[in-house]
Amino acid sequence: MRLTVCLFVLSGMLLSGVGCIPQHISTETPQELSWMTASRGRAPNSDDAFSFVVVGDGTGWQASTDWPRTIERINLLKPDFVMSLGGLIEGETEDLAELAKQWDQFDAMIAKLDAPFFYCVGNHDVTNPVMRSAFVERYGRSFYSFNYKGRHFIVLDSHTAMTDEAFAVKQYAWLKRDVAAAAGAKQIFVFCNMPLRRYTRHWRELRDTLPVERTTIFNGQTHDLMYLETDGFATYNMGPGAAIATDTAHTLGNFRMFANVSVDEGQPTVAILPVDEVLGTNFAKLAAAARKTIEVDASDLGISRAGGTYTLRRTNYLPVPVKISAVMDASGWAPKIARTEFTLAPGESAEMAFPLKPVIDDPPKAELFLEYEFTVPQTQRKVTLKTEQWELNYFEKNLTTFKPVTCSSSELRSEKSMEYAVDGIVDNYSYWGAKPYPQWLRVDLDKPHKLNTIQVFTVYQLAQKRYYQYTVEVSADGENWTQVADMSTNTTPATHKGDMHKFAPRMARYIKVNMLYNSANPGVHIVELRAFEAQTVK
Repeated sequence: MRLTVCLFVLSGMLLSGVGCIPQHISTETPQELSWMTASRGRAPNSDDAFSFVVVGDGTGWQASTDWPRTIERINLLKPDFVMSLGGLIEGETEDLAELAKQWDQFDAMIAKLDAPFFYCVGNHDVTNPVMRSAFVERYGRSFYSFNYKGRHFIVLDSHTAMTDEAFAVKQYAWLKRDVAAAAGAKQIFVFCNMPLRRYTRHWRELRDTLPVERTTIFNGQTHDLMYLETDGFATYNMGPGAAIATDTAHTLGNFRMFANVSVDEGQPTVAILPVDEVLGTNFAKLAAAARKTIEVDASDLGISRAGGTYTLRRTNYLPVPVKISAVMDASGWAPKIARTEFTLAPGESAEMAFPLKPVIDDPPKAELFLEYEFTVPQTQRKVTLKTEQWELNYFEKNLTTFKPVTCSSSELRSEKSMEYAVDGIVDNYSYWGAKPYPQWLRVDLDKPHKLNTIQVFTVYQLAQKRYYQYTVEVSADGENWTQVADMSTNTTPATHKGDMHKFAPRMARYIKVNMLYNSANPGVHIVELRAFEAQTVK
């Protein structure tokens, strides 16, 4: 495949300290690509590099759906081929019809792999002579080898060798001839179900035949992940590929997994991948749907000081049902505590009403707590998500939405980006920005209003703990200004709740925010600016 890379650099050269590269270059080989990148990092893979997957036992597949899940994850990696380590069917029978049924079902699942699959038999696959004969009749020999891109791959039948001495002699005699014929192989990979290092007679056959410096051995059967160097041989004992696993914490190596083996010059690189943590685009889509489902628009979080009904509106954007639990903690209101719980099917919406009546003058803001439960289809894990605590602000009517707005300057998108500050959307991706500080933003409410509350939302990033410093002024005529909020010495990180500023009621038509400082960078940002009229509580 031809890869074309265009570099846009000042004066037609890349100032990398190693020379100048023209602006436009086409490359066809890894060596050319290495030169183009000015040797940053290691050289790219060679032309004959490749990768393959090694998957462990799947014993118990009849009682689970784990093989299809493992296959789905392997397909995400697009390996050149897949090597197995036995334990492919439940076996344990001499009923030929039952054996045929189990192999038919297994083959139907493996047919969904997007790569060639190499069979290796284990104790569940060839438990007895009847089962071994059935396997050989169906698939050919139970031990074999092949070459791929200068590497040699050997598959052994360890279980039959353990139980049939004549077979063992035959297999190991073949192994000596096979390895001798592969003397020129850059690397040798050996696959068998049982860890032969545990059995002196069988391990000696491997040890005395294989070249230690070029050989990597993979075993299964025990369902426990281990890496050992036995007599200098690199040996991986793989955990279950699709079988029932007990180590959900990934501490003892008994979890569903497979190995992704990258082959290039030198020793192979083996990456152990937990099946349920190899995730593709579908999981990314699920994460986006989950985030959209749990998002709460701050503009919906309001109620009059005189009381009323707060309506919780929720939509399930996930492809699975979601159980939603909501708790309203409303000290100073009646009822003080209100709870509701409901389940939404995929795509379903619902509304739940919370009637609230103040029982004291100027009660504190009611608080809403939300919890979501659903099962992730890719992993079958149950997830519980708790959102941040939300306050119900005293939103009578926001006066700034889509009102005329001016600013000192705009940093990005367009000269009209200041309109994002009054678009009614509280979202980190919808904001007015300018740099360097100080900067200002002014809103014209079209006519004077009796104001007593202004709310300022700035960009919030909890991990950064960024904070902003600013002041807020109001004016009736656009000439004479009165400061109503002073955040010029603020060091409290910004949050999704914004800053609510209350002041004595004042007639004003214009609002001006003077952005003075941002702790994270030279730019200043207003996500949303809101203003509310003073209300009379009856």
